[in-house]
Amino acid sequence: MDPYMTYSQLKASAKARMKPLRGTLIAAAAISLGFNLAVLLFFSRIRLPFVRSYVIQYILRLLFWTMSNTLRGMLKAGFHYLSLKICCDKPASPGDIFYAFSHQTGNAFLLSVFMSMIVVVPMIPYNIAAYWWSPTDMDHSILWMLLLLTGIPAAILTAILRLAYSQAFYLMLDFPSLSVKQLLQNSRHIMLGHKKRFFFIQLRQTLLLMIVCLFTCFIGGLWITPFLYMVDTQFYLDLVTKQDQITSPQAAGHLAFCPRE
Repeated sequence: MDPYMTYSQLKASAKARMKPLRGTLIAAAAISLGFNLAVLLFFSRIRLPFVRSYVIQYILRLLFWTMSNTLRGMLKAGFHYLSLKICCDKPASPGDIFYAFSHQTGNAFLLSVFMSMIVVVPMIPYNIAAYWWSPTDMDHSILWMLLLLTGIPAAILTAILRLAYSQAFYLMLDFPSLSVKQLLQNSRHIMLGHKKRFFFIQLRQTLLLMIVCLFTCFIGGLWITPFLYMVDTQFYLDLVTKQDQITSPQAAGHLAFCPRE
């Protein structure tokens, strides 16, 4: 019998935990939405008319995109912090989502950069192929073959890496003494044998988010977003409390949240 919680159990536990603090979570979701929109708007408004070289333009666009994703990743770490506090019966407030900008900032920043690069680097061949193709000198069938050979492998690699390192922010919050390298190693380690299960959880979460936002004109996202974070937090706690796979000795005795039995 599988000792780990099913998706239905994770959802039920998340709903029970968030019910007393639903207002706090909705306020945090609203702040998060405003922050993300502001960051995206700021970086999308940057224009570089004086740069003529495609290579330099491409490098700068990647840099701006990485910076945008890094800031939003740090806010995401703060939402993980808020969710962990709620799941572990600790006082919580909407302002907790800015935790990574004032605590463990170095590790949070480096992890956010790493998570951004997971998406950026594998897609470089695809972006180059898409840019250099011209309808006048290449057949459409060759174009599609080229994009399939670069885009699909990049998407698969990105998905695998994101699953493997999906618990790094939680581990950073739960084991503040660990270095970034140790956090990534331990995330990869505890996810062994669980990537497929987490993939299907994330797939259901994405479909749920799309349906709710579609039928509520995105207003429902203020409720569903915290719920998704809470489900992910329950997954982490269920995972880390039922296995003894935190390999770094520095982690012993340095738990920040829920005590382990």
